[in-house]
Amino acid sequence: MKLLKNIFFIVLAVLVLITLHTVFNSHKLKKTNQKTITALFELAKQTRPAPFGEPQKEPAPDIAQQIEDMLPDYTKNNTFPETIINFLDKTLGLKVTEKQIQQVPAGIAGGFSGNLIFFINDKNKKPFLVVKVFKDPYNMKSFGGFIMEASAFDIVAKLPNKELKTIFIKSIGKCTIDTKDFAIMALSLAPGTNLYDYISQILQSSHHSAKRIETLNKGIYQLGRALAELNAAHIGPKSALHPTFKKYILDAYKRMLKRLQKNNHGINVSRFKTCFKTLLDNVEKQGVVRSFAYGDAHLGNFLYEEKTNTISMIDLASLHLSANRNGNPISTAALDYTRMLDSLGIYGLTDEEYYTLKIAFHDGYVSNNGMIPSSAEMNFFQLFNRVWLAQWGLKQMEKKTAFVNDSFK
Repeated sequence: MKLLKNIFFIVLAVLVLITLHTVFNSHKLKKTNQKTITALFELAKQTRPAPFGEPQKEPAPDIAQQIEDMLPDYTKNNTFPETIINFLDKTLGLKVTEKQIQQVPAGIAGGFSGNLIFFINDKNKKPFLVVKVFKDPYNMKSFGGFIMEASAFDIVAKLPNKELKTIFIKSIGKCTIDTKDFAIMALSLAPGTNLYDYISQILQSSHHSAKRIETLNKGIYQLGRALAELNAAHIGPKSALHPTFKKYILDAYKRMLKRLQKNNHGINVSRFKTCFKTLLDNVEKQGVVRSFAYGDAHLGNFLYEEKTNTISMIDLASLHLSANRNGNPISTAALDYTRMLDSLGIYGLTDEEYYTLKIAFHDGYVSNNGMIPSSAEMNFFQLFNRVWLAQWGLKQMEKKTAFVNDSFK
């Protein structure tokens, strides 16, 4: 009996030691990850625009190099799956297999940036973590790039997080696959379905009815409240457009002009130039209320969980242009508000349903202190958003045409 007691206490002591060792390692990993993430945030936010009124100098060229140098390398066997397995093990203490790694196809859910997105699934094949792999990660001018995304996460960390839920970084690192450099982020998983898919599923599964409209309106009303929380957080004084934000607008306009002059696609270029300049001048004369803005607001970037009636935001890189190096807002809510209205026009909605969705979004937005844009802002940013989308679409068409032409040479 005494021997059995001794064995019991020895086994218990071993189990306690193993538990303490696991807890200690977990705490150590968490502390190391947070230290690396904090260092990344401090460097990334230095690449944002200078405060209003200060010279808009380009970020120091060595920042990208500093970021590359401070990231731990988790490359293993020159493959993404084995590198991801190594990365999650060394940073989060997670033991996963290659079967648990599922690549998300490009598209509204997977993104169009060219970065790679992987779900990490549990034993029941349900995702519980996201790993994002960034191509050309140290290019500070790359839209959707690693540095911009890190800067955006620093911004959302300061948001109220009541109506609008956001994902967060769990760990970061880098790797080199086939001689190409990549950055890696492990991200929390946003609950729910992106609103584009959510609405599309409702349209496919139910006929026109009061219940269908009620279901659609509920999610869009909550989207209005969530977006208003972002746009109304830390708003600044009314002023002229921030120089960097204005440059972003004019760069998109110039790219569009260049494509129209190459092939005008039936558009009156002279009238387009006059219209754009007139509407921009009107906004400049009245000024705008500076605020944070998502910058790429569309239904695919917001997830809705019907059970809890919550909205989560993903793909944050465009927020980088929303704040200056001190963390103060430099964008305007009109950018998001007008783009989201355009995004609501989904094929399959009746005119009545589209109208009620616009009202639901407006009502939700106003109910959470969202400031409706002035008519001058509405007119200009509706035009700008369509210019931005059109020049992006034409660029994709040109790429496809070039690919087809090259293939048959």
